[in-house]
Amino acid sequence: VCAEGYGFTSSQSSYASVTVSLAAPTNVKAEIDENDLVVNVSWNAVKYAQSYKVYRSSSFSGPYSLVAEGITSTTWIDDSPLEGYNCYKVCAEGYGFTSSQSSYDYVDVSLAYPTHVKAVIDENELVVNVSWDAVKYAQSYKVYRSSSSGGTYSLVAEGVTSTIWTDDSPQKGYNYYKVCAVNRKITSAQSSYDYVYVSLDPPSNVKA
Repeated sequence: VCAEGYGFTSSQSSYASVTVSLAAPTNVKAEIDENDLVVNVSWNAVKYAQSYKVYRSSSFSGPYSLVAEGITSTTWIDDSPLEGYNCYKVCAEGYGFTSSQSSYDYVDVSLAYPTHVKAVIDENELVVNVSWDAVKYAQSYKVYRSSSSGGTYSLVAEGVTSTIWTDDSPQKGYNYYKVCAVNRKITSAQSSYDYVYVSLDPPSNVKA
């Protein structure tokens, strides 16, 4: 500071300094909602913050991409998480300032593949009933079929909301089935297979 008066200007005073900045958010937590495959991200409030930004990466070391901004609370729901690792960082914004990014927290968002897949021929209808164990977080299932164990499996049913599906148009010969679980944009790996042999050949050696 300098003083002025009567045409004179003093020399400048000694200085004092302050650092104007926003602290990075602390205590960042990422948790999977048990009722749905979404991620709840939360953090501690930052003094002077007017809003927050959330960044996400598929690895701890990044790079982190901006997935939400203008958040005025200290929680945010990621309703479209990545399959696999979801690492989150948060920064605060206010009065033209942006903090550094917080430390990260992460969750592993993945669906297990269905187990105990069973394919059984209905003796009365010549259809194949395919069943499997329920998968946690699954909203629906997809069923795939192939004519050989190591062949290309084609999608034959999707949006199946129970753990059983009936193939009312099986192929003649071998029918191999695999199942995967689905939640929003996330699809599990395919299950191991089970198979049946469907024969439509007429009876042989018929005698009257």
